[in-house]
Amino acid sequence: TVDGELRAASLGLPGSFQLRGLHLAAAVGAGADAPLRLALAIDRLHAGGQQLDALRLELDGRRPRHRLQLAASLDQGERLRLALAGFAQLPPQDKSKEAQ
Repeated sequence: TVDGELRAASLGLPGSFQLRGLHLAAAVGAGADAPLRLALAIDRLHAGGQQLDALRLELDGRRPRHRLQLAASLDQGERLRLALAGFAQLPPQDKSKEAQ
């Protein structure tokens, strides 16, 4: 199980990327029907000569059924939005291995 939060006012690697206003929160359970929650927000990102003025990524649901949303604002005023919904068919767990 993972449950945590990360915040940074500024983060970067010279010559590679620079970002401002990072917030990452995650809660991911270990079971087959475990909840999945991830939220990533970046206020500004410079990388590879490109700039994003805002980036938001959210994952919510459970392992078998979940939804991913992405929203970004580019430096030219362009906007990107993406939403995906999916499911996973996980193989049944072998209960005999758990008893060992």
